[in-house]
Amino acid sequence: MSELDGNKVFLRQANETDIKQLYEWKYIDEHQAAKKWNAPYIEENFISFSSYQEQWLAEIFPGIPAALAIIADRQAIGYTGAYWVDANTY
Repeated sequence: MSELDGNKVFLRQANETDIKQLYEWKYIDEHQAAKKWNAPYIEENFISFSSYQEQWLAEIFPGIPAALAIIADRQAIGYTGAYWVDANTY
């Protein structure tokens, strides 16, 4: 599954435009208002755009993306991710 459609938002594999918007929001935007809600133990070091793009290619299982972009009004407004702990969770 690479897309989930809801009434107000939908999830999809990020395209290049989504990735650029999310990178800007996370690393370039001077205000980064969303970060004021992060727990104090979350450290986010700056990474290059090319490294950020590569992270979007990660899969937790063949054909299952590790992250999906959250889309509202045709714009990426965030993302959600998953990770696989071990074979017992499959």
